[in-house]
Amino acid sequence: AFRPGLLLISAGFDAAEGEGFHAKLAPESFGAMTESMLTALPDVPTVAALEGGYVPPMVARCCVAVMGALLGDKVDEPEETKISKLSESKGCKATLLKVAEAHEAHWGESANLTVAKVKAFFEGQRERQKGLPNVRGSKR
Repeated sequence: AFRPGLLLISAGFDAAEGEGFHAKLAPESFGAMTESMLTALPDVPTVAALEGGYVPPMVARCCVAVMGALLGDKVDEPEETKISKLSESKGCKATLLKVAEAHEAHWGESANLTVAKVKAFFEGQRERQKGLPNVRGSKR
């Protein structure tokens, strides 16, 4: 199984709310991603390197969330800003499938992100959205 000697987190916060980009993730979302990586790779030495974000108060909040996760704090990600909301953006599924294929090449079926999991996630998204009104109020 794939067992890295070091986990290097590129802690870029360009996708944080208030940064002016489309994603608008809450600081807790970055903490949740960090927590997920630490769960997938327990006992692997970890380094987080700050590399992006342009609004100092938001960068500070994101850093606190990531550092909290690194220190073992449990992260409660707000429902309205969960990573799953990204599935609504164009190209998200194709990108996640490519990442999952790369993970499986190294980790096999024990990968935290697999092609099957990505497909199941998007199928679940489709099922959850059936019957929900869209922005204009018509059925999807």
